[in-house]
Amino acid sequence: MNRALGRYDRVEDSKHPGPELPRSKRLLAGKVEIVEAAVPDPSIIGREKLKRQRAAVNRLTDPLECERSYGRISEPAYLAGRAYLAVAERARGAQSKAVFEPGGGGGSHELSIGYAMEAAEALVAMQADVQSAVGAWAALILRGALVDGHSFREMAVRTNAKRSNLKRAKRNIAAQFRQALETLAAHWDKSGWPIPPS
Repeated sequence: MNRALGRYDRVEDSKHPGPELPRSKRLLAGKVEIVEAAVPDPSIIGREKLKRQRAAVNRLTDPLECERSYGRISEPAYLAGRAYLAVAERARGAQSKAVFEPGGGGGSHELSIGYAMEAAEALVAMQADVQSAVGAWAALILRGALVDGHSFREMAVRTNAKRSNLKRAKRNIAAQFRQALETLAAHWDKSGWPIPPS
């Protein structure tokens, strides 16, 4: 399996047409970790779309990239998380496009609703498959971190961990997140990936 190019890989090869970026990583109370990364270019400059653009990002907002950059998850686990996220984003994007107002005619509105339903069905089927592979609790942790955007600390607080046990609860949730991704990758290697890993 080829290693996918992550946002922290080969940053030096990416272009940066904007202002100077911070040279060293900056930390703020465990909530913000600003580092240089290479992200897909959001704009077109002079009719040329750059493949990757250098940017300053908060590494802690993307648990997959953060865990991968610190070497805490394997490449297959990273790809399993990306596949999970792609299915969820496809469903979310399809739902937002299926606005319940009449379209431009010609059945485009009905077609967009049909696509939204197919994407939602794929997400529900994948979530059931994930739960059967990793268990209900680990599936909730994956969804919380990847889809709902909760940090490990936020999930620890939501489990009603006492203040004295909060750090331990956060570490346990992080460990369960990593193990769930590893288990999911092994499961999808056997049963088939919802989206082929790239």
